[in-house]
Amino acid sequence: MKNRIVILAGFAGGLALAAVAPAKVHPKAAEVSKTVQALAPNQAALALFAGKCAKCHGFRGDGRGKLAGLMDPKPTNFTDPAWQKKWTDAQILDAITYGGKSAKEKIGKKMPSFSERPKLTNTQIESLLPVVRSFSPRKDGGK
Repeated sequence: MKNRIVILAGFAGGLALAAVAPAKVHPKAAEVSKTVQALAPNQAALALFAGKCAKCHGFRGDGRGKLAGLMDPKPTNFTDPAWQKKWTDAQILDAITYGGKSAKEKIGKKMPSFSERPKLTNTQIESLLPVVRSFSPRKDGGK
């Protein structure tokens, strides 16, 4: 974990907040494999998390990023095993893709829609799933 934090700290970037899209389902949500969270996040995904997610969610995924104090509700703490168990891979992809209003669970309206601005490709969005899952590995193999 220390190596990951050092790598992430070196790639810290900006985060632009954007208007959120209406609730939609990620085009590949049904295809997400239970094995995805078993894959180690690659360096590009870690750098992407550092640049797009860490300012709110923190480099350790604990929800304590630099901007977290300005938000209500607070950014999700990905290290929480209960949250990891409750949220499905499809819900996580949906939240990343379409922003705060898309998820069935209540999350902050400031969560940007990464399918709009700042735009990420589906591949980039999907690469963030193992990063989110890596902060608190689940023993149930995912949902």
